[in-house]
Amino acid sequence: MSGDKTRPMYEIIQNDIIEKIQNGTYKEGERVPSEQELIEAFQVSRTTATKALTELSLGGYIHRIQGKGSFVNPLGSHLSPGERVPFRSGGENPEFPRKVGVIIPQYYDHHSGNIIQGIRETLAFPSFFINIALSLNMQEEEHALHYFLQSGHAGILLFPASFEFYSDTILQMTLNKYPLVLMDRDFPGIHCMSVTCDNRKGCELGVSHLVSLGHKGIAFLANAPYQEQVTNLRYNGYLDAMTGHGLAGIPYEDFFHGKSAALMQEDFLQRVRAGALTAAIASNADAALLLYQLCSRHGIRIPQDLSVLCFDNPNFGWHPAGSFFTYLEQNSFDMGRQAAMLLKRSLCGEICGEISPETDAADGRVVLRPELVVNGSTRAVG
Repeated sequence: MSGDKTRPMYEIIQNDIIEKIQNGTYKEGERVPSEQELIEAFQVSRTTATKALTELSLGGYIHRIQGKGSFVNPLGSHLSPGERVPFRSGGENPEFPRKVGVIIPQYYDHHSGNIIQGIRETLAFPSFFINIALSLNMQEEEHALHYFLQSGHAGILLFPASFEFYSDTILQMTLNKYPLVLMDRDFPGIHCMSVTCDNRKGCELGVSHLVSLGHKGIAFLANAPYQEQVTNLRYNGYLDAMTGHGLAGIPYEDFFHGKSAALMQEDFLQRVRAGALTAAIASNADAALLLYQLCSRHGIRIPQDLSVLCFDNPNFGWHPAGSFFTYLEQNSFDMGRQAAMLLKRSLCGEICGEISPETDAADGRVVLRPELVVNGSTRAVG
């Protein structure tokens, strides 16, 4: 290694791993050393280890799976340096309006609509011009990221579609200090500006409300696997809140789409009819609407037979009065506003507007407080 003294350490680590991939030491599908293992082996900082793995991933040598590690790709998948995304931030050009990209999974629900409204009111024309891209999956999200980066957008506000895999483009953006703000999600282990909601506090508010109405058999229904980041936070918050009240958790994972969905639904309905379950917390608005439909088909009345509350507001565009479901409001408008403020501060070099008490302006991470909105879908037992 003596001949490599003038080369950056991240390149030395890269070359070592590439050589071992090419000579078969690390075979296709096998895990390569983790950041911590590289830190210990090469006596480098975490930033250097992260940069080495990120460059390998961007070059197509490895792919990264959150919580599991980095794994060797087929040799034919390696990219050439010319295929990497250029970072042409609009911040280098002070002319107005500055172009800002917003990537969001959907725009027709209450949560996403309010986020966009908060962004629009904070990044107003003619100082800023907002382009919105919908991303229903990671492929569309990656395409939108590349488009905004290549077309010289000054910054990006991202509501990620998935967190199962690390996005190598996003890792490259953070290493290059590109103005990026995450909304409603956070990347563990990656320093990136973000605005999230305190999901654990939301579960505490929801469980406490149901307990105050006399409910003890309170289920948690999710329309996604528990490893999904936000679902996992809400599920663990539910368990903590139930334990705090001396109650046992009654979880139903991937209740509507999983392989055991039919069996879980039958078990759930039987418990409701037997009076063992009198209330349910749905992981999001879609889960609440699906639960309502399931109960309607089987003659179970809400709230007479089962009290239901959920995260987000499912009343939007559904109930004529707009006030049937009890829900945990994530302050969606403020989520968009705070995300836009963080981006604006990053681009303008100033704090624009008031910072709320739950904002940690020092590290660019904002955690909003949820609010319980009580409507007609919950009532006292009996």
